[in-house]
Amino acid sequence: MTKINESRKCKVFKALSWALVFVWMVLIFCLSAQESDDSAELSNAFLAFINNFLGIDLSHFFVRKLAHATEYFFLAVFFSNAFYFTKDKALPLLSLTLTLLYAASDEIHQYFIPGRACSFKDILVDGTGAIIGILVFYLLHKFLSHSSQRIKIKNNK
Repeated sequence: MTKINESRKCKVFKALSWALVFVWMVLIFCLSAQESDDSAELSNAFLAFINNFLGIDLSHFFVRKLAHATEYFFLAVFFSNAFYFTKDKALPLLSLTLTLLYAASDEIHQYFIPGRACSFKDILVDGTGAIIGILVFYLLHKFLSHSSQRIKIKNNK
C-alpha cells in the first residue's frame, strides 16, 4: 500500500472515530430530551424485553442505572478510540474527563425536561460505566497490539 493510501485511510479512520463520538453524544442527548412519560415507556418496553429474554425479573431501577452506565461506557470507548486514531494514544484521563463533563451537562439538560431530574448519583453511575469502558478499551488494545506483534514475529521467522 502506498503512503498516500495509508494517509487517506488514516484520515478516514480519524473522521469516522470522531463522528462516532458525536453521533453517540447526539443519541444520549435525544434520549435525555424525552419527557418522563416517554422515557418511562421506553424503559418499561426495554425492561419487559430483557426480563422475557433472560427469563428473570430485573428491577426498573437496576435497568435504568445499567442503561446510564452502558451509555457512558460506550462514550468513553469512543473517545478513547478517537484519541488513539488522532494522537496515537488512548489518553484515558482525557477520555474520562470529557465523558464526565458530558454526563454532567446531560444531567443539567435533564433538569429542564418536564418530569426529569438532575441527579449527581447518575453522574457517578455514568462515571463508573466510563471507567469500565476505558479499562476494556485499554485491555483490548494491549491484547490486540500484543497479538499483532506475535504474528509479525512469527511471520518473520
